[in-house]
Amino acid sequence: ARIPILQFRHAPLELECDIGVNNRLAIRNTLLLRTYSEIDPRLRQLAYIIKLWSRRRDINNPSQRTLSSYGYLLILIHFLQQLRVPILPPLQSLPPHWEGGAVQEDVDLPIVLVPSQDGKQHNTYFYGDPQSHSFASPAARAHAMDKLRRYASRNTTSVGELLLHFFWTVAFGFDWRRNVIGIRDMSVISKESKASEDSWKLHQRMAIEDPFETSYDVAHVVRDKEFKLMRREFARAYAVLSGSAVDAPPLDTADPLSLIDLLCEPRAAEAAPPSAG
Repeated sequence: ARIPILQFRHAPLELECDIGVNNRLAIRNTLLLRTYSEIDPRLRQLAYIIKLWSRRRDINNPSQRTLSSYGYLLILIHFLQQLRVPILPPLQSLPPHWEGGAVQEDVDLPIVLVPSQDGKQHNTYFYGDPQSHSFASPAARAHAMDKLRRYASRNTTSVGELLLHFFWTVAFGFDWRRNVIGIRDMSVISKESKASEDSWKLHQRMAIEDPFETSYDVAHVVRDKEFKLMRREFARAYAVLSGSAVDAPPLDTADPLSLIDLLCEPRAAEAAPPSAG
């Protein structure tokens, strides 16, 4: 592993845990993601379904050259930032005095430097940071979160509609060949710019910029064969949810739980031949 991690599973509660030591950047990253998760419950609900789906479909294992849960979460946050009426703003681009309106470009932002384990310094500022003096008091952070929730509430799309749109976007809408997933701001990041700035190799697979270690590609483990598999799974998920898959029930009569069961049917079970007798 790039950063030593102790992983274990609590069997009675079915919880998977990671323990790292003396990794301040990971703590900052966790706080950023937790703040995003507190803005709107739809993010947590979508993240749970996507994690379950990706594991059942066997495309959530970096050791097998597929994407980590962290990578899927960054794609989801990016998706919710880029909607016509965004649900999530880019927290790293909001100044401490943000009043809840449109995200402005070229705004002076604080710098909060934290070293990674290789000694490099990274700016980890983000709006609503509970470790920042601007949001340290319970009242100040509650006020900040209230503004973020009001921003999200402008979009009233249901979880089901968002899930369908998410899979359409990752299967057909996002230009994986030219662009990079990023959540730092609202701009589109090109692969050419990352090649120039951070010496990333140019390829047609997915690429995901880490929000703090911006020179790190979270999807670097994914290779051509595995990316093609993931694209097929994205398309299958869209087909199941849209009712266009062969085995999908009509949407107007489909039970949501049955639809999720079909969406998350294990890939190995799907491929297995029927038993004799």
